Amino acid sequence: MHDTPPSVVISDVRNAASTKRPSLDFTGCKATPWQGAGSQKAVVVMRGEDAWRVKATADGRSSAMEVTSGKLFQLTGLLAPDTELVEPLAGLPTSGDGVGSRYDPGFQDLGDFLASDAAVAAVAEATPSSRRSYVALQAQHAGAITANATLLHHAGVEWWALGEADAALHAANDRLRFDALEAMNGMLPEAMRCEQLRHYIASRWLDNWDHLNYRLENFGYTERDGQHVGMSLDFGSCGPLGFRSLHTGQMLPKQLSGEVAILQRPGSLFPIPPAFTDGVARFDALNDDPGALHDTTRWPYGFQSESIAAMFRPPVAPTPGVADTLAEMGYRLSLLPAAAIATVLERHWPAPADADASAWPDAATMTQRMVARRDAMLARFDPAQMSAWMQADPARAGRVCREVSDALQAVLGSGTDTVEDVRRTYAALLQAAPTAQPASAPAAAINGACPEIQCLQALHDALEQLDRAWEDGRPSLIRAAAAALVAPVVHEPMQRMLRRGPGRAPRTLEAFLANHAWLMVMDRLVDAGQLPAADVAALLLTPTPEAAYPPNVAAWSERHPQLGIAFIQLMDTLIAHGVPARQLRTELLTAKHPGTPGYYAEVLRNSASRGWVERLQHSGLWPDADDLQVKSLRSRAAFAARSHLPGGRASIAQPRLAHEQQHMALKPLVATLRQAYAPERLVALELDWLRQEAIASVGLIHRDERDALSRQVTQAVETAWAQALKKHGLPRDPVPAELMEAQQREAGNRYERDMWALRQDDAERLIARAGQVYRDAVLADPALSAEARHTLFTAAVHTAVTAVQAMVSDAARAGPPEVDVPALGDQVRRRAQALTMAQRTVQREAGKRAERGASAEAARRTDDEVKRAARAAADQLQRSAALLAFQKTTEQARASTRARVTQEAEARAARVGEAKTERIAQRLTSLKNFRQGLEMDNEISARLARLRTPVQQASAVRGAQFLDDKGQPRVAYR
Repeated sequence: MHDTPPSVVISDVRNAASTKRPSLDFTGCKATPWQGAGSQKAVVVMRGEDAWRVKATADGRSSAMEVTSGKLFQLTGLLAPDTELVEPLAGLPTSGDGVGSRYDPGFQDLGDFLASDAAVAAVAEATPSSRRSYVALQAQHAGAITANATLLHHAGVEWWALGEADAALHAANDRLRFDALEAMNGMLPEAMRCEQLRHYIASRWLDNWDHLNYRLENFGYTERDGQHVGMSLDFGSCGPLGFRSLHTGQMLPKQLSGEVAILQRPGSLFPIPPAFTDGVARFDALNDDPGALHDTTRWPYGFQSESIAAMFRPPVAPTPGVADTLAEMGYRLSLLPAAAIATVLERHWPAPADADASAWPDAATMTQRMVARRDAMLARFDPAQMSAWMQADPARAGRVCREVSDALQAVLGSGTDTVEDVRRTYAALLQAAPTAQPASAPAAAINGACPEIQCLQALHDALEQLDRAWEDGRPSLIRAAAAALVAPVVHEPMQRMLRRGPGRAPRTLEAFLANHAWLMVMDRLVDAGQLPAADVAALLLTPTPEAAYPPNVAAWSERHPQLGIAFIQLMDTLIAHGVPARQLRTELLTAKHPGTPGYYAEVLRNSASRGWVERLQHSGLWPDADDLQVKSLRSRAAFAARSHLPGGRASIAQPRLAHEQQHMALKPLVATLRQAYAPERLVALELDWLRQEAIASVGLIHRDERDALSRQVTQAVETAWAQALKKHGLPRDPVPAELMEAQQREAGNRYERDMWALRQDDAERLIARAGQVYRDAVLADPALSAEARHTLFTAAVHTAVTAVQAMVSDAARAGPPEVDVPALGDQVRRRAQALTMAQRTVQREAGKRAERGASAEAARRTDDEVKRAARAAADQLQRSAALLAFQKTTEQARASTRARVTQEAEARAARVGEAKTERIAQRLTSLKNFRQGLEMDNEISARLARLRTPVQQASAVRGAQFLDDKGQPRVAYR
C-alpha cells in the first residue's frame, strides 16, 4: 500500500443518509485526515476518548466481509483492533458502508519498527554483539529509501508512474531496501519472531493475501504491560476478498484475482519471484485446505512473508521456541468451536445478491469452508507434540485457553444459548488442558513426489488395509479392504502406468510391475470369494477413455511375461467362479480402442506367440469362428491369415521371484507386497530419482577450471605449432581452427573424466546427505500433503546441487587444472609433420603438374609462334604487294593527271594567248584607226610584230609581277 492522504481536511463528520442502522454513530465527531499507511482514503475520528480509523472500501459488501474477517481473527485470542461497519461519511467515497477500526497509537507496522531505535534496543538486549550489524542494515535501508526519494524528486512523478529506466533503478533500490528489512527481521529476538509466527498461522486460516505488504505493513507491534506484542490489522484481503479489477475497479473474488495480483504490481517495485508468477493456478482461493503452512507460494505476495515461513520450513529444524509456538497455535485452532465460527458469520456476513451469488459465498458456505480450513490445518500439527506442550506447562496452556475464551466472549457477547454452550465447552477444555492426551496420528497421505510413487502408495495402503482386515478376521472389514483394491484411486493409476510402459527409471519400472502384483491379489480375492468375479471381469475388460487393459498386458508380455501369465491365471479363476469363457473371449476381442490392435493381435505379434496361443487354448480362451462373428469381415480375414502364419517359437520364462509369488497364498502374498511397497522402499525410489535429478543438474568441473584449461590448451597448442612450423620451414600460419577445437575438446573430455573419477564420491556423499534429510522429513510426517512433499523434494535437489557446486568451487580454487603439455605438443607436432608431408606431396605433385604443363605449353607456344610467323609473313607479303600495286597505280594516276593537267594548261594558255592577241589586235586596230596620223605607227607596228612572235611557256602565262628577273616563276609558285 502507499500513502494517499485526503485532498480536503475534514473537521466535522456527518453521517450520510442510509437505510441501515450503523454499528457506530460518528455524528458530530471531530475527524482529521489519516496521514499513515493505506491504499484507501481514510480519516481518524474521535468518539469520546477512543480514536477510530475509518476508511472507504470498494463497496458495502467488501466492508462487511472485512469486518467479519477481523472478528474471526479475534476468535483466536491474538491481538487485532476492534472492527465495525460505519455508514458512509461525508468527505469519503460513498460507494457503501466503510470500515472503522479502533486506533492504537502505540502500534508500529513491522517495517517501521525494524527501522526504529526500539528495534535496535531489542536486538542489543537479546544479542549485544549483533547491534553493530543491525545498525549497518538500518543504514542500508535508509540509504535505499533516500536514493529512491532523490530519484522521484528528479523525475517529478510518483513511484508507480516512473518511466522504464527510472522504474528499473527504483526497483533495484527497492530490492536493497526489502533485503535489509528481511535481514533485520531475522535478527529480532526469538520471542518477537514467534509473535509473527502466531499471526502468520492465523492469517493462513483466514487466507489473508495481504498478510505483509511490500513495506512489511499490516502486521506490527504494540505494547502491553511493557512488552512488545504482535498485532494484525487490515483484513481487506481475507476470506473470498481478492483485489479490484484493473478495468472496472470492482472488487473481485480470489478465484479471479490471481492474475490481477501479478499484473497490478508496478515495475518500480522489486519483482515477484518466478515461483509465484508461474504458480497463479496454485494460489489459495479460500480452498478447504490452505496447504502446507511453510508453502508461501499459496499467496500471490507470500514471498514477503518468507522470513517467517523459513523459521520452520523443512529441512530446517525448529528451535524449541518455534516448536512451542507451533504447538500453541495448533492448540489455539483446536479450541475454535464450529458454533462460534458459525455465529460470527451469521451475524456479520453479508447476504450475496442474486446476480453474484455464485461468485461470493453465503454465511453457510463460509462456515463450512472456515471449519474445513481449521480441520485441514489441525491435521498438519502433531497431536503428540501438542499434548507434550500442554503437559510441559499446564499454566501456559490454561492461559492460552483463557485468552481464547475471553476473545470469544468479547466477540460474541453473552446471553445466547450458543455462547453459553461455547463457554461451558471452554471451561471443560481449560480444566482438561494440563492432562490432555495426544490424539491418534493422522493417516498416511498419498503424497509421493511423482505420479509413480503415488500409484505405489495407493496400492500399499490398500494392501495394508487388507492385511489388517485379514488379521482382524471380520468379513465386513475384509470385503471393504478388497473393495479398496478395485477402487479408482488404486486401479486407474496402475492402468496409466501399464500404458506408459516400464520406462528406464527404477520408479517407473516398479509402478509398471505393480500391475503384476495387483493381478495376483485380484486372483486370490476372487478365488477366496471376497470379490465378485463378474465385477472384476467388467473392471478388466471394459476400456476406459485412457486405455484398454487387455491389449496393454499382451503388448508388454514379451518383455515381461509375468504380466501375461498373471492375467491368464486371473481369467482362469474368473471362469472357475462362473464367468462364461465365451463371454471372456468376446470381450477380449472387443476390448480395444478404434484403430489400435486388440488383445489377440498383440499376442500374435509376440516372439513366443505359439506358446501364448497354446496357453490360451488350454484355458479355453482362444476365439473360434463363432466368437469372431463380432468382428468385421475384413478383421476376421486378417485374423485368420495371421493365425495361419508360423508363430514365434521363443519360450515363455518369467523371473524366479515372480514365479514364486505366482504360487503364494493370499496372506503371505499380501505381506510380501506390503514389504515391497513399504514407505521406506518408496522413499528409496525417490532418492534414486533425486540423485538422477541432482547429477543431471550439476557438473563436476567449475567454469573457472574450464576457462583456465582452455587458456592453457590454447597456449600449449600455439607454442607447439609455432615450433613445428619453424622446424619444418613452413610459413608462420595461425593454428588451424579444427586442430585447436579438436585439442580443446579432447583435453576437456579427458579432464572431465578425470574429475568425475576424482570428485564423484564426494558428490555422491553430498547428494546422499541431502537425500537423507528428505528421507527423515518424509518418514517423520506420513501425513504431509503432496505439495509439501514435492516442495521438500525440490528443496533437497536444490540443496544437493548447491552443495556439489560449492565443493566444485572450492576444488577449483586449489589451483588451475594441469595440462599434459608434452602430449599436446606431440599431437601438434605430428599434425604439423603430417601437414608438412602433405604439403611436400602437394608441392611435388604440383611441380610435376607444372613441368608437364610447361612442356605442353612450350610445344603449344612453338606451334603457335610458327603459325603466327607464317601468317605474319603472308600478311607482310600481301601488304607489300598491295603497297606496290597502290604505288604503281598512284604513279600512273599522277602521271596521267600531270599529262592531262599539262595539256589543259597548254590549251588554256593557247586560248588565252590567242584571245589576248585578238583583243590587242582589235585595240591596236582601233588606235590605228584613231591615230593614223600619229608618230607611233612605227612603234605599234613593231610591238605587233613582237607580239605575233610565239613565246615559250612551261605551264601557263603568268603576270609579270609573278616572274623573277629572268622571267621565271617565283619560288612560291613553282
